[in-house]
Amino acid sequence: MAGEDNGDIGGTLTPEAGTKLYVKFDKWGLTGTEKKSHLSKNLDGFTATTDFGFDWNDPAYHRSFWGKSVSYNSATPDLNIVTDREVKAAIKDPAYSMECTNIPNYIRKTANETSLIKPSLVTSAILTATVYEKDETAGTYTPVDLVLYNGVYYKKEQWMELLAVCGQAYSVDFSIEDFTAYQMQALIALGKAGQAVEKSGQN
Repeated sequence: MAGEDNGDIGGTLTPEAGTKLYVKFDKWGLTGTEKKSHLSKNLDGFTATTDFGFDWNDPAYHRSFWGKSVSYNSATPDLNIVTDREVKAAIKDPAYSMECTNIPNYIRKTANETSLIKPSLVTSAILTATVYEKDETAGTYTPVDLVLYNGVYYKKEQWMELLAVCGQAYSVDFSIEDFTAYQMQALIALGKAGQAVEKSGQN
């Protein structure tokens, strides 16, 4: 996260982040679930005496394998898709869904068995969480709003201040002194007060 530089990671010192953040998982749920299910297991060529060459029913694991779901063999399965705002199950509670199976080429980003799976085409778990910052003196935790930009997280108040500084700088035909002043303001907004002081000494 944007802010003071992280601690030294050389020698025998334990690396320490400039800002410690804590995450609490709040809710969870399932997305990409089937809307319908077969009344019985759908297995090609199944008869009472069929030997598939593997143990398709395993009571020890409370599950059975290789059943076809309703959307099996479809490149555009009609699945229930929910967002993080719609998941409601407490972390300790179970969630259930109908089976969702398909052939590999239809669930991957490209049609080969080594490419990544496309999450919207399979059943996936969604976790919601709140990020907190700890007051080490008081021992209290405060929720933090974060903004992700160019691979870096900023506190919302830092980001708004940074935007304000950039907006001011953009609208002014400034000298090198003015530019340095805006750089210092931006560094302070990012929590890098030490670098702002160094910048002032260079001017």
